[in-house]
Amino acid sequence: MGKVHKLQLKLTRGEEPSQVEELNLIAGEGIKGDAFSGDDENRQLTLMDYQARAENQDKADGFCLARFTENISLQDLEVSELEVGDKLLIGGTQLEITIAGKKCYPECPVYKREGNCGLWKKAAFAKVTKSGWIKVGDQALKR
Repeated sequence: MGKVHKLQLKLTRGEEPSQVEELNLIAGEGIKGDAFSGDDENRQLTLMDYQARAENQDKADGFCLARFTENISLQDLEVSELEVGDKLLIGGTQLEITIAGKKCYPECPVYKREGNCGLWKKAAFAKVTKSGWIKVGDQALKR
C-alpha cells in the first residue's frame, strides 16, 4: 500500500503545473479543470514514483524531467511494477492503468549519451473509472 505524496494540476497548456492539496477526478474525463482533461482516454492522468525526480537530478538535461509532469506522485507504491489493467484505489476514486511506463525521447541528451536512463519505468498513465476527490496523504492501494 502506498500514499499520495504530491498532486499537480496544469490549468493551461505550456505553463508550469500548480501543486495542490486535492484533485477532483471525473470518470471518463480525468482531472476537473486540468488543461488535458478529456483529451485522451488512455492518458487522463499521469503517475510517477515520488523519488524518481530526486534520483535523477544528475540528469537534469534529460527531457523527461523537463517535459513530463506527473499529476500524482506516489510514495511506497512501486510504480515500476504497475501493469496495464491494474486498478488503484485512491481516496474515494478508482483508476485503471492504461500505459505502464513512458517512451523515451530519442532526441534527449541523456538518451543519446547513456541510452535509457530508467526514468521511463517510474511513470504510468491511467484513466479514471470512479469519480471522487483525492488528497495529499490519501492511501493508494493496488487491486
